[in-house]
Formats: sequence, C-alpha cells, structure tokens
Amino acid sequence: MNTELITKDYRGYTIRYIEEQDKWSTFDAEGIEVFSKDKLSEARMRIDKILDVEKKKPFKRFNALMNVYGELREVEISSVGESRSTYNQQVKVYYKHNGEKQTQNTNVSPNDTSSDFAFDTPKNREYYEKIKNLRIQIKALNNVINESLKSIEWISGEEFNKMLKERIGE
Repeated sequence: MNTELITKDYRGYTIRYIEEQDKWSTFDAEGIEVFSKDKLSEARMRIDKILDVEKKKPFKRFNALMNVYGELREVEISSVGESRSTYNQQVKVYYKHNGEKQTQNTNVSPNDTSSDFAFDTPKNREYYEKIKNLRIQIKALNNVINESLKSIEWISGEEFNKMLKERIGE
C-alpha cells in the first residue's frame, strides 16, 4: 500500500510523493500516472518540458499504416507524446482509426528499425495491398484445408477401444 505524504498541483498535473517508492509520481488531469522522478524539482522540470513542447510546435497530422497483431490498419496520426511506460524507449502515439481516437505506445530505440507504424507511401501501400490479398488467399486455403480434413476417414475412439480390447484379449 502506497502512503502519500505530500500532494502538489502544478500546471494541470498532480504530483504526489509516494513514501514506499521514495518517488514523486506525476498524474495527468484524468488521474493517469505519467511518470515518476526522484525529486519534486525534476518532476516540475519534466512537466515544463512537456508543456513547452506542446506550445512550441503544432503537430502536422499524417496518414500511416499500423500493424495490429499482424493486421494492417489505415490510421491518421494526430500527435506524439511522452509515454508513461516504465520502458524509457517508447513514445505515445495518438491516432484515429475509423474516426475513433486511440493511443499506442511504440518503441523508439535507436537500434530498433521497426515500430507499429509505417508511413503511408505508394511503396508501403503496394505492400499493404499485397498483404491484404495474401491474407484473403490464406483464409480461402484454410477453408479448403478444413473441408478436406472433414473428408478424411478418421479412426474413432470406439474403433481404438475395439483394437485395444483385441490386443489385450478381452
């Protein structure tokens, strides 16, 4: 159980000292933990950095392709921000899919050459269409396989029991 000793409000964020963790945890307006820091001053500086970045540069929305469990989706990326993930090599991506606003943490490690998102370019669109068509073919082939499996004369449990009884002499 976390014991909160001090709570401070700062520029729309709530900063709480958690004694068991010896950390200052920062929460957004919705009460979601955004990050933790060792010092209150560090938490305030991080908030200032987040808010200053938001003020300085408007984000130019763009269309992208997103990989979700092997399925590609067409999305519009509307913004990127700091992830509240404890894994520091991630950013939070804000996007729309079918008109619905969503978020996704994605890796940004310098050594990681892939993420969950791809630029919506003619080349990537061509690969996207090929993948969609291949998935349709795979589904059709799976249906053929399943129908073929139904045609096989399988050995029933009753037949196996009969064989067992004959083998042991019953």
